Amino acid sequence: MTDSGKNPASQRELRDFGLIVGAVCAALFGILFPFLKHRAFPLWPWIVALALVIPALAFPSILRGPHFVWMKFGSALGWINQRIVLTIIFYIIVTPIGLMMRAFGRDPMARGFEANRGSYRVAGRTPPPRSMTRPF
Repeated sequence: MTDSGKNPASQRELRDFGLIVGAVCAALFGILFPFLKHRAFPLWPWIVALALVIPALAFPSILRGPHFVWMKFGSALGWINQRIVLTIIFYIIVTPIGLMMRAFGRDPMARGFEANRGSYRVAGRTPPPRSMTRPF
C-alpha cells in the first residue's frame, strides 16, 4: 500500500484495490446484509462493484483518484482509531497495574534514593559460553 500518498500507487496496487473493494462491496452490501436483514437484494452494490472491477481489469490507472481518496479515508480512520484504542489500553490496563504496584510498594525501577550507596548500576547477568553453541 502507499504511505499517505507520497509514492504513486503501482498498477498492481490499483488493480488489487479495484478487485478487492469491488468484491467486498458486492459481497457485503449486495448479498450478506440483505440476506441477514431479510430484505430485497439491492442493485447499487453491484453497480459500484462493476464500476471498480471492470476498470481494475482493463485500465487500473483510472482508479488512481478513488484509491487516493480511499487511502486518505483509511488514514483518517486509523488516526482516530489509534487514539481510541491506545487510550482504552492505557486507562484499563496500564493505569490499574501501576496503581496496584504503587499500593503494594513494588518499584521495579528501584527509584529510591540511598545517600551512602556508591553506585546505582545493576550488573547484568552474564550467560555461560555454552548458551551460544545452539542459539536457535
